[in-house]
Amino acid sequence: MFTGDKTNLPIVRAIKPPYEYRQGMSDYYLGEIANRLTAMNPLAEVGIALAYTQYGAGDQQFVRSFYPHAAVAHFPPFYPEAHEKRHRREELEKFIKTIQSVLRRLHERIAIVRDVFSADRFSPLLLPLRNFESDVLNPSITAVFNAVATAEDLRAVIEEHRTAILAKHPLRRIQPSGHHRATKPYFEDDRSLRFKSPGSDRHGMARLVTEAHQNACLINSRARFGGPLDALFHYDCDYEDAAVDSHYVNCHGVNTQPARRTHVNIAPSDAIR
Repeated sequence: MFTGDKTNLPIVRAIKPPYEYRQGMSDYYLGEIANRLTAMNPLAEVGIALAYTQYGAGDQQFVRSFYPHAAVAHFPPFYPEAHEKRHRREELEKFIKTIQSVLRRLHERIAIVRDVFSADRFSPLLLPLRNFESDVLNPSITAVFNAVATAEDLRAVIEEHRTAILAKHPLRRIQPSGHHRATKPYFEDDRSLRFKSPGSDRHGMARLVTEAHQNACLINSRARFGGPLDALFHYDCDYEDAAVDSHYVNCHGVNTQPARRTHVNIAPSDAIR
């Protein structure tokens, strides 16, 4: 309707009076996004945008449901009764143009995010939020999430927060030994858990929606800040001289035992294996 792409129309649902966001109102949209993702090739790139009317009541709770996978922007509400009848059609056309403009801007921003992450596939801004213990990661992810639609120079904002994370958690490399000549990059969190590149050992950890996994589990495995994630990417995590922990919090907040005590696979979405 607004994008011109008939195969991927916006998910639209009208809000009835009273005009405010209430608990659970995001469930419909997340369910529809998850349904579309389930029907797609899991390796296909996706972009996720949320354009919402800013009513002022419950907005932040609603938007939080799309964190950190969506590119988010708001627009002012339109109340037909606030205009004289003879001007309502004119004002409605202006409102539709506003929505179109917001969506175009989000599409442009998603393209920037995709471009940045395509050039930096081991970006610290892709680290998992539940399992990478750090006092700088979540604030940086939140700052970029909030800036996607409004920042004049989005690339500069992304670089600023990438640098902030690297200042605390610099990219390190495991030195080769014996017949292992290739170095492997990794980030180390505050408990000394190493989040290593999987190299060529890549396998998908995107989850379908099941009784255990939720819509957000699938969605967060496919996008961040609106831009596409590599569905085959995960981190090989271990300690330098100790077995891994007995459990890790997975993508829907449940303690999960890793398959091995030597290492654990953790996806950017916090899927655990």
